[in-house]
Amino acid sequence: MNTDFTKAAHLWRRAGFGATTAQIHETAERGIDRGIDEFLDFDREDPEMERSLAEFAADALDLNNNIEDVRTWWLYRFIHSRNPLREKLTLFWHGHFATSIAKVERPPLMLQQIRTLREVAVSPFREIIDAISHDPAMLIWLDSNNNRKGKPNENYARELFELFTLGIGNYNEKDVQESARSFTGWGVAEGAYRFDKNQHDSGEKVVFGGRGNWNGSDILDAIVAHPATAKFIAVKLCKFFVNDNPSAQYVERVAEAFRRSGGQMRAVVSAVFKDPEFFAEENRRAIVKSPAEFAISSVRALDVRIPIRNFMNPMRRMGQVLLGPPSVKGWDGGAAWLSSAAVFERINFALQVTGTRGMPEEPRYQPQKWAAGKTFNSVDELAGALAFDILHMDPTPATLASLVEYLGPEKPGGKKADDKPMMEAAAQKAPETAHFKFDAKAMDARLRGAARLLLASPEFQLS
Repeated sequence: MNTDFTKAAHLWRRAGFGATTAQIHETAERGIDRGIDEFLDFDREDPEMERSLAEFAADALDLNNNIEDVRTWWLYRFIHSRNPLREKLTLFWHGHFATSIAKVERPPLMLQQIRTLREVAVSPFREIIDAISHDPAMLIWLDSNNNRKGKPNENYARELFELFTLGIGNYNEKDVQESARSFTGWGVAEGAYRFDKNQHDSGEKVVFGGRGNWNGSDILDAIVAHPATAKFIAVKLCKFFVNDNPSAQYVERVAEAFRRSGGQMRAVVSAVFKDPEFFAEENRRAIVKSPAEFAISSVRALDVRIPIRNFMNPMRRMGQVLLGPPSVKGWDGGAAWLSSAAVFERINFALQVTGTRGMPEEPRYQPQKWAAGKTFNSVDELAGALAFDILHMDPTPATLASLVEYLGPEKPGGKKADDKPMMEAAAQKAPETAHFKFDAKAMDARLRGAARLLLASPEFQLS
């Protein structure tokens, strides 16, 4: 397989949500370095997508009252954006600063948080934590309205240290308690951040060994300067974009980019994707796709569209509800995405994507359109070509064998020629490629089934 194609496919899976074979070839032909730079061009505007999303929202979405419509709005961006890395980073930050509609209860505030995370996705880290600390959904989620002078609520300060910036072992209980006092008076009124100076504790505090009249902004400054922050963020980014178990050396190089730049996330994200290990063999297909990644990459690989609302219940049953993470820790990810029940739902989703028919001009899966202009002299050749176009890699022998068997000739009456003695006898003969005649129209159902098998294959579950 072409090395640049392999790298381009890997880049599209990690910096985006997958791509068509044609898009991957285009990236490979322009050059991998240029491809990385294009993904890292966060200032590139996409006016056509913004216009179409605005029209879609105005016509079909109730973003003020319906959380499913807010999810639909966000998924529209995943599917259509020409700047997929910003969307992928927003998904990363959503899992990192996990906030749920279950407690916030107000769809507009969840929408506002996603818009904020998109806007600050590659801002300096100090600006990111400032934005999330003032975000109304987060303030409600972690009880900031109950953080008052003389009766501090420690929820936000504790999660800020433990889950958002430092990690356990890099602060003590006194730091949490004193930081909670520093954030007193930060709250929400009429859906917006409000500082109530009458509820702010302006007394002396001791945080990280420093003594002073600390306020919330002082705590955020101290966090960015804390030596543990760079590594903590580097680990989270590398686990999300590189490998569930990234090498210590890789993490350290990304952490150094954080320290050297003073937390400039453009530099940090660039360090992730421009690291010499990014394309290493051990980092390919090393991350289990989340339900969102699986669903979006399925339609991207086949270059099809299904109604966006059709993503919701399947993703929920696969274990991921956007804007509704299971806890402040977000989703566990990794092998947890592949429970037997979740895998069953992935297969069902693959059936929906490949089985939904439409008119030839509609953006549904059309095997005959895929086959147009192609000729195949054997079932093996057909299976290999279909697998490569969906997996963007040579399939494993087991996957290829399953496809060949599935696509093979049928017995009279429509039954597959899967009788073992007949298979063994056929295997002893020379290939009879002249007897195979490819007819996409006649094989429509089997081609759809083969595509479904590929979307459900072990290879496709991995990014």
